[in-house]
Amino acid sequence: MLVSISVLAIITTLAISNFREGEKKSQLNMAANVLISDIRKVQNMVLNGAEWDGQTMPTGGYGIYFSEDEYIMFADNNGNKKYDAGENIKIVEPFNVSIGADECDGDILSNLIFSPPKANGCLNGDSCSPCDCAIKNGGVFNITLTHDKTGDQIIASVNQISGRAGIE
Repeated sequence: MLVSISVLAIITTLAISNFREGEKKSQLNMAANVLISDIRKVQNMVLNGAEWDGQTMPTGGYGIYFSEDEYIMFADNNGNKKYDAGENIKIVEPFNVSIGADECDGDILSNLIFSPPKANGCLNGDSCSPCDCAIKNGGVFNITLTHDKTGDQIIASVNQISGRAGIE
């Protein structure tokens, strides 16, 4: 009887400790899936000609601006291919997850823009042709999501030429 209770206690302890680890992994997976969903939403807004102010499609299309603890979906009203204050549509702050984007010649690629009519991907105000750094990566722009407590990482990628977004 004592042995049975001991075995049950050990199994219960292991299950509870693994539950917390699973919860942290789930937070990271959820953040990555929400990010990919938001990237696809921005692409679709461009392809569908979605109106920003109820009247017009933004000159520069729609995009996502990345910082370390949040990302901002925005309408590029002035066509400069970068996020400016007042252009935000939605601000997302993933719980317990940090965001890191690719670097190019020392600059963090923090703006991902999709411009009409084909929703081509642009990075940090480039001309919507693939930038040198994305070409080196096969046309892929990577966003690294890192769980703040475990250090686990997931890479979300966007092909700048085709627009394909997914999780690696």
